[in-house]
Amino acid sequence: MPRAIPSLIGAISVVLVVLPQSVAAQPTWRIWKEQEHLNVSFAKNEQGQYAIKANVLIPNANAAQFVSLLHDTEHAPDWLEGVKQVRLLASPQPHHSHVFTLLNSPWPVADRELYSLSCYERLNEAQTKLIIKAAQSDSEVPKGRVRIEDLQASWLISEQPTGLLLEYEVEADPAGAIPNWISNKVSLKSVYRTLSNLRARLANTQVMSPMPLTTGQCRDFMH
Repeated sequence: MPRAIPSLIGAISVVLVVLPQSVAAQPTWRIWKEQEHLNVSFAKNEQGQYAIKANVLIPNANAAQFVSLLHDTEHAPDWLEGVKQVRLLASPQPHHSHVFTLLNSPWPVADRELYSLSCYERLNEAQTKLIIKAAQSDSEVPKGRVRIEDLQASWLISEQPTGLLLEYEVEADPAGAIPNWISNKVSLKSVYRTLSNLRARLANTQVMSPMPLTTGQCRDFMH
């Protein structure tokens, strides 16, 4: 079974995404998989690529654990489906992260790499938001790899009496010569498996001290 032709959780990974106009104007979301605590849906854009949104409820977890898990880069491949390596490159501001992600694609598809920036913002007492976008890099793309340059994703993080509700949205162009029917199918499975893994381990995640991100202003982040 193919592991990851990325839709990418982007380190990652995950939120109120700014979609291309073709999807944002009249999104038609279709349920792909629906369970009691985990749902995954998709909408197709004019290029035939899927935007994906999903939500998962995790009992006995909180936002600090989620942020800590995202920044535990050493163990990221243990739960992020198809991710081979994650490196935190810099924290330009206390609420920003600059991350490198390497995705392990099945042969004969070339591995993908992604440079991304994230911004963390508090919306209200119970909700925070993490926004992720592809970032430019002047580094040369290694032979045998393809760089993802078009990705937008977000996590809406809601602390509730019953646990932590995560609402994730992502849209990415995997770049290179990958048929949409393949990348769309694998992207759906990748998101589902990642959130299933996340649900299984988040409640036992130790909170980092100090926290790797603090909330700030993300109003102009996507421009």
